[in-house]
Amino acid sequence: MSLPPSDPDPLAGLPAALPVGPDLPAAPSAEVAGGPGVPCLDPSALAQLERIDSDGELLARVLRSYLSTLHKARPVLRAWAADLDGHFRAVHTLKSSSASIGALAVSGLCLRIEQALRDGQDAEVGRLTSDLLHELTQVELAVRVRLNQSR
Repeated sequence: MSLPPSDPDPLAGLPAALPVGPDLPAAPSAEVAGGPGVPCLDPSALAQLERIDSDGELLARVLRSYLSTLHKARPVLRAWAADLDGHFRAVHTLKSSSASIGALAVSGLCLRIEQALRDGQDAEVGRLTSDLLHELTQVELAVRVRLNQSR
């Protein structure tokens, strides 16, 4: 398996707005993943993006871009055994984009999957990918809640 080229700019070519679902249930916070009281999106990462957000739209664009990346990656992740190179590329892209929005559990799982792929540990790749798909569902909900709060 060959390593993928460096990641392109995740915002390049992205439409200004992607649908985020107007009727999402209200949630008091985006807490999931690490257990009760542990947010699946690191508040300090989001705060850092907000600090450099001169027009008030950067965070929303980054979060919409993340959702786009997630939706492209999900089918590849589900069919991981059929395309290990594609799986590696999807995981590699999710690793960095997840870290940028503070989805640290996702980023960590992606790192572990990359290593398992390099080591040829197919059973571990399958187990970790299952965990990743579950975590991505939680992160997607948190991102959508955050986008709806910023409207």
